Parts: sequence; structure tokens; C-alpha cells
Amino acid sequence: MATKWGELFVWVGRFVVSLLVALVIANGLKDNPIFYKDAIKPWLAGIFAGTICFFMLNIMAKKS
Repeated sequence: MATKWGELFVWVGRFVVSLLVALVIANGLKDNPIFYKDAIKPWLAGIFAGTICFFMLNIMAKKS
């Protein structure tokens, strides 16, 4: 059985990975000419991708 601190460490790790995914996607789309004129769309796409990443990490953890 996992300890309380171990579970907290895993949840924080998932959040950090999701945050990094969101930042990488948002910064990558910011340089894309399609998103060049609009400042908010790349960040919304990054937040969406980070949220999906977080939930997918949780789903994969429950499957194993």
C-alpha cells in the first residue's frame, strides 16, 4: 500500500508533467503563423492539452 506522502508525490509529479506539456505546446503554437495574431489561442490550446495529459496520466495509473 502506498503511503500518504508517496501518493502526494505522484499527484504533484503528474501535475508538473501536465504543466510542462501545456507550456511546451503553448510556446510552440505561439510561433505558428496561424496563431501569430491572436495571443490567447495558443495558451488555451496549451491548457487544454495539459488538462488532457493530466487526466490521461490518471487513467493510465488506474489501469495498472
